[in-house]
Amino acid sequence: EATDERTAETKEPPSMPKSAAGFDPSHPAALAADAHDFHHRHFSFNVSSFSNPPDGGCSSILGGDGGLSAGGGHGTVELYFDNILHVCAAGSRKATLLITSSHLILEYDGDQGGLYEGEVMSLHEGRKRLEDDAQNPSSLTPVKIVSKEKSITATPDRTKATPLFRAVSEAEDDSHHYGPRAFERIEQHHRSNAGMRPRSMRWNISELSHIYLRRYRLRDSALEMFFIPTAGSATGGTGLYSSLTSLFLDFGPGYEGNVRRDNSANSIMKRAPAQTVKQWPEKSGQFLHEQLRSLTMAWVKGRVTNFDYLMSLNILAGRSYNDLCQYPVMPWVLSNYSSEEVPDLTDPKNFRDLSKPMGALNPDRLHEFLDRFETMGDSLGGGIPPFMYGSHYSTAAGVVCHFLVRLHPFSSLHRQLQSGHFDVADRL
Repeated sequence: EATDERTAETKEPPSMPKSAAGFDPSHPAALAADAHDFHHRHFSFNVSSFSNPPDGGCSSILGGDGGLSAGGGHGTVELYFDNILHVCAAGSRKATLLITSSHLILEYDGDQGGLYEGEVMSLHEGRKRLEDDAQNPSSLTPVKIVSKEKSITATPDRTKATPLFRAVSEAEDDSHHYGPRAFERIEQHHRSNAGMRPRSMRWNISELSHIYLRRYRLRDSALEMFFIPTAGSATGGTGLYSSLTSLFLDFGPGYEGNVRRDNSANSIMKRAPAQTVKQWPEKSGQFLHEQLRSLTMAWVKGRVTNFDYLMSLNILAGRSYNDLCQYPVMPWVLSNYSSEEVPDLTDPKNFRDLSKPMGALNPDRLHEFLDRFETMGDSLGGGIPPFMYGSHYSTAAGVVCHFLVRLHPFSSLHRQLQSGHFDVADRL
């Protein structure tokens, strides 16, 4: 964890000017303030007992010259960015990014005990639901108890002790009833998993292969880095315990988040190897144009497979396996699914019309969507405009978790959305 310790004798840094867009970190006074704050901030790193194997190389000490040592022979911390978000498919965690000459180090926020943001929100909503049920017993959902002799539907009332209501209370152990016992098991499960997550991670900058600018929650404030397979392990070394080959970081909302992202990107790219593919913030548009042109030419000439071409298009478009709201997509390109043999790929009729969206390929389907749009005007209320499609093809809850529900971590994410249990079978 990072702590801020200052003495009474420390002089205050110069006041930081405000620009029309807010804080201007490029102003000389702001740079002086940053340097002043960095040299007077002390970090304290604890050896992580939650890593597998335990990560003893993450511990750090303050050197005799006042410099900050990253421990494990990783040099001195030259830059740091606090209050960032490490985004991955399983969940997001707040952390501090430390940059040395050779490594990137993430020290996770210990306030949540290793829980992901989604798990914290799920537990908070569960507690609130239990409090509301305790204050308003009449709002409890009726529970159906089925036995060999009879079937009874009743509303739980924990103030009574008749056999019927004792049976209803015992029904709280059922996976489809949300009660104190069920919530206790869910919370224990989340905290047990959180206890096994590392408190810190480090990546070797020399193993960086690609660095891309990213959007997160519709904000231009994120960065994604790809490493060769030996990177991203708890030990930062051999790759035997490697769990990640990419790192997705969000630097916060607003203008300040965008500036912090650009500053960190420039700092990391300057330290990365020359052969690393780099999307420099000031040359982002030119970079994407050149990459797309080279990729397309390689695909046309047969040097790139269809799958690699589509995946590269997803990457250049900003899609990532780490962000479920920007999950990679594959286009539906064929139209002939009735032939008993492999369709003739030289016949244009066997391919879909890529100039039309999915909803317009079938005339009957298009008419249905247009009719919904036209008749929906006043039925929604609340200022919600009419729409044609009720869900997007790349959303965490509506599509990604639904189709990948049989895989980890999507099964856990699905249960978080359904109060700790799977949705009813008819909707799965």
